[in-house]
Amino acid sequence: MKVIERSLQEIGQSLLVTLPKSWTKTLNLKKGSPIKMTISEAGNLLIAPEFVKKEEKKETTIPFDDFFSKRFFSAYFEGNEKITITFDKEARIH
Repeated sequence: MKVIERSLQEIGQSLLVTLPKSWTKTLNLKKGSPIKMTISEAGNLLIAPEFVKKEEKKETTIPFDDFFSKRFFSAYFEGNEKITITFDKEARIH
C-alpha cells in the first residue's frame, strides 16, 4: 500500500483534495469522470472509480473426489462465498 499525503484546499464553502496524477492516468480518469466514495465507521475514506464492480456473491459447486481438497481451496481463495459439494452415490469414502 502506498501512502500519499495531500493538503486540503478551500474553494468557496468546500474543502478540496487533489488526486494523484499517476492514479488518475492509470484508471483513465478525466475531468467529469464519476467516482464513488465510501466512509468507514472509523472515518476512513475510500475513493474508487465508478466502474469498479461491486463484489459479487460468488458461488460454485465442486464434486467430492480425489481432487476435492485442491478444488475446495481454489474455490475458497477465488472468493466464493458459497461452495456446494456434490457426492457421487456410487463413490465410497475411504
